Amino acid sequence: MTHAAILYYFPGKAAGGFTAAALAAIPERLRGRFVTHTRQDSSPGPDGGRGLLITWQENVLVNFDAKAQNWQRSGDHWRGVRKDYQAAEFARDAPTVTGYPTRLGDGRTWVIPVALAIAPNYTIPWREGLDDEGRLVRAVDPAYADVCRLAQSVWSSLDTSGRLQIDDNELQSACALTLRVNYQINLDECCLLNLFSSAACVAILRALIDAPGIEAQLRDSVRQDEPSKAAVVPPEVPGYPATPRSCTPPPPPGS
Repeated sequence: MTHAAILYYFPGKAAGGFTAAALAAIPERLRGRFVTHTRQDSSPGPDGGRGLLITWQENVLVNFDAKAQNWQRSGDHWRGVRKDYQAAEFARDAPTVTGYPTRLGDGRTWVIPVALAIAPNYTIPWREGLDDEGRLVRAVDPAYADVCRLAQSVWSSLDTSGRLQIDDNELQSACALTLRVNYQINLDECCLLNLFSSAACVAILRALIDAPGIEAQLRDSVRQDEPSKAAVVPPEVPGYPATPRSCTPPPPPGS
């Protein structure tokens, strides 16, 4: 059995086992992570004492190992990460949404989905249904509605030079939401794993809106155009595609 990739340690909260009282003692902002959990009561911890050592991951071993884990204090508790974890350990039970394998700030490769509906390599699952007129229609699976809205928002936030207008907090939240499509991980844990370097955030959002595919589509259209028209195509801006709003939407999946 694999050792937990992420652990939380609460000093002195293990007496009597993992009871409702012990759960109530965990800060409210974290409580929801432990609806399902494994635990090791009265465990040694990174502070040299004993307490409650838990994880939200299931079917994993829970133990403190100073040599195999990195620990960081966070207010009234500690957070630990196994040094040799792999991104796949955080994968959701649902099938992975395909996309771009992307190296993030931790040096591991994570799969980033393409959620912009007009992008050439759009990968979000869809469902068949009926509209109000009884016609067969294809729509985004509701489970992925948030990331699709995000992709459209990112696309709409590109200015005329192709740069994204977004502040740091929105950028982190956008990247965390994108990762949650394929991985069971929240914003705090993304930061704990050091996933969000400046280069990684650019890479995540470029993948989200399929910047590589759109740029390739633009280059193909330029090659087929006359030199006079090609000359007015805006230059590419490092980090994001250059105003590719005129791209022809691809046909629906499966057509």
